[in-house]
Amino acid sequence: MSKYVIEVSEDQLSALIAATEMLARVGIGQFVHLEHYSPATVEMNQSVEKYQIFINALRTVELTAKSGLSMSNGDVKLICQRSWDMYQVFRNRLSWDLAGNPVKRDWSKMHGVNYDDPMTVTGENFAKIKLS
Repeated sequence: MSKYVIEVSEDQLSALIAATEMLARVGIGQFVHLEHYSPATVEMNQSVEKYQIFINALRTVELTAKSGLSMSNGDVKLICQRSWDMYQVFRNRLSWDLAGNPVKRDWSKMHGVNYDDPMTVTGENFAKIKLS
């Protein structure tokens, strides 16, 4: 399998974190995450109303039986599971970098799951990321 190396800024990594999380969560039926990226502006008033109707419809769908799928459920598409694996790796790296990369985790400041070691859903090797 081919391997690729990309170089991104901190802001671009934050965008990758948001994108991978959104795809993964939509894949398990958590559609409400789309609302965080609404194109809500005054100039787009009519579009915003249509978008809100769309979000409300997704919330209705989210309440169905499949809305609580586990990321490892066999019904979840592999691309969404890969996205979750990538999200965990990206989130973890950026969190540790922003904390100054201490040798040992400082639980008084680093208590979120973003500091935990990622756990693979796919069983595939994790993406590798490091601060350049």
